[in-house]
Amino acid sequence: MTTYDPRERVRRARRQAASLSALVAIAGLLVSIVVLRVWLGRETDAAPPSSTIVRDGGPDLRWEPFREGQDLPESLTAGPAKHVENRAGGFARTQMGAALAAIHLGSRIDYTIGSTTFEPTIREQVIGPNAELLLEKTSEAYEQARPDQHKLPGEALQPGPFHLAGYKVEKHNPDDATVSVFLTDNSKINSVRFDLHWVDDDWHLVAPPGGDFSSLTTRLEALPVGAVALSRGT
Repeated sequence: MTTYDPRERVRRARRQAASLSALVAIAGLLVSIVVLRVWLGRETDAAPPSSTIVRDGGPDLRWEPFREGQDLPESLTAGPAKHVENRAGGFARTQMGAALAAIHLGSRIDYTIGSTTFEPTIREQVIGPNAELLLEKTSEAYEQARPDQHKLPGEALQPGPFHLAGYKVEKHNPDDATVSVFLTDNSKINSVRFDLHWVDDDWHLVAPPGGDFSSLTTRLEALPVGAVALSRGT
C-alpha cells in the first residue's frame, strides 16, 4: 500500500520547476548564439575586408581598384555589375546608377587611361553626333603625350593630379540624366558635366559639343549645395 506524502509531492513539483527553468535558460542561450552568428554574418557580408566603405554617398558603396593610384566607388545595387576588358557596364536605372555611370565612363574616356581602354569605351558606350569627334580628339591628346612618357601604344599614361571628390545628380528620369562629377587636386575643384541616355538597358554618355569636355568643365571654390562628397576612408 502506497502512503501519500504531501512533502514528497512538493519536492517533486520543485524538481520539475527547476528542470523547466534550466531548459528555458538553455533555449535562450542557443537563440542568442544563433542571433549573434547571423548578425556577425551580416556584418561580414556588408563590409568585406578587401573593400573600403565610402564615408558619404550610400551604405553599399565600396572603393575598388581602377588603375595605379586611383580607385573608384562601386555599388552592389547600382553597379557597375560588369567588368569586361577594361570596360564597366551594368548600371542601375536610378540616380545612383547614373552617377556611377558618369564616374566610371568618364574615367575611361580620359586620354591618360590609354587607347586600349578609351577607344572601346567611346565606341561602345558614348553616343551622339560628336562621338567620333570625341574619339579623334582623345586619340590626338594621347599620342601627343605618350612619347614624352616613353609608353608603348595603348599603355596608360601617368594620371593627372586630380582625383574624385564627389558628384551631384542635376537631373534624372528613366531615360536621361545629367551628373556633375567633381575632381580636386586638393587646392581647386573642377566640375565636369556629363549627360547620359539610357540605351540597350544601360547608361551611355552623350558626347559633348565639338567632342570637347572643356566646354562642360567649370572651376569651383567648393562643392555646391546638394553635392555628395566622396572620401576614400581608412
